[in-house]
Amino acid sequence: MPAARGSETVLLVEDEPDVRELAEDVLKTWGYTVLKAGDPVEALGLARRHDGPIHLLMTDLIMPGMDGRGLADRLLVDRPAMKLLFVSGYADALIIHHEGLDAGAPFLQKPFTPDALVRRVRDVLDKPPGSPDPSSG
Repeated sequence: MPAARGSETVLLVEDEPDVRELAEDVLKTWGYTVLKAGDPVEALGLARRHDGPIHLLMTDLIMPGMDGRGLADRLLVDRPAMKLLFVSGYADALIIHHEGLDAGAPFLQKPFTPDALVRRVRDVLDKPPGSPDPSSG
C-alpha cells in the first residue's frame, strides 16, 4: 500500500547534511512543506519566524548544544498542538533510557528508507492526540 501524501508543515531538524537533504527531498516530493534546520538554535529561530502552523517536529535526538527532547520541550510551549517524531541512529532502548523519552514516543530509526520516512510521518500526523503510538517499542 503506498504511503499517503500530505500537505502539512514539518520542521525538520537534523545535524547531518546528507540526511537532512534526503529527508527534505522525500517529504517535499510527498507534498509536505518543509522548514529545515541544521541545529536546535536554527530551528527555534525558524519556528519563531514562521507564522503558520507547524504540524510536526521531526528531530534528531542527539545533536550538539541541545538534544531533540529539549528542543521539543521548548517548541511545545508556543505550539502545544505540534506532533513529534524523534529520529536517531542509536538503538531504541538506549535512546529511550538516556534521552528520557516516554516508551510510546514516536521514533524512527536511522538509517531509514524514503518509504519508511513518509509512512512514519503520516502515521504520527494521523494519530489522534493522546493515543499510544502503535509503532513504538
